[in-house]
Amino acid sequence: MSKNDFKKCVILYVEGQTEEEFYQKVKAYMRTKLPTAKFNVDKFDIVCTKSINRFKHKLLAKFQNEVMSKYRKKDEVTVVLCYDSDGYEYGTHPIVDKDKLEDELKKAGAKKVIRLVADKTIEDFIMIDKKGVLKFLGLPLTTAIKGNNGLEQIQYLFKKKNKTYFKGTRVEGLLEALDFNLICSKLCSNLSLLCYEVGIDCPKVKDIMKS
Repeated sequence: MSKNDFKKCVILYVEGQTEEEFYQKVKAYMRTKLPTAKFNVDKFDIVCTKSINRFKHKLLAKFQNEVMSKYRKKDEVTVVLCYDSDGYEYGTHPIVDKDKLEDELKKAGAKKVIRLVADKTIEDFIMIDKKGVLKFLGLPLTTAIKGNNGLEQIQYLFKKKNKTYFKGTRVEGLLEALDFNLICSKLCSNLSLLCYEVGIDCPKVKDIMKS
């Protein structure tokens, strides 16, 4: 690619290791939906900020130093902010002014900013495949699941196996055990803008984009 060519990149910023691994699996699934298995962008990266605090204090600097230093004003850089809604609704984390952050990212060079929000936590997305989680833990598929959200449910199931689930940390083998065909199908509306940005041309994406 010559230096005069237009470039397009998509950068996902996530909070922790769980989110990073989850969206890497989503990315791999999305690739299967492309005829050539190639995204219609020059770069599609997933960057872990390691905490909600870094989302607030470090993300903009990372974007300026690691992304925009490599791109020009005419290039199209899309930022996707991936976060749990519980960090903003229930006061368990410092509040991030999402509108201000979006404005600052655009001033720094982002052409678009997309918000990909897990309601209430990324574990709610994981628990879409309850059977996969139960199989991973070696629990009967008839196991009753308790908890008000995905995080509480996973913690409950891990406790039944005398294990502890720590939010934000990688659990070896858990996401590999999940059916991302099922998960991504259920999250179609959540992922539609991202699918559109990377060139996935499917009827569901078109319908959602029109609505």
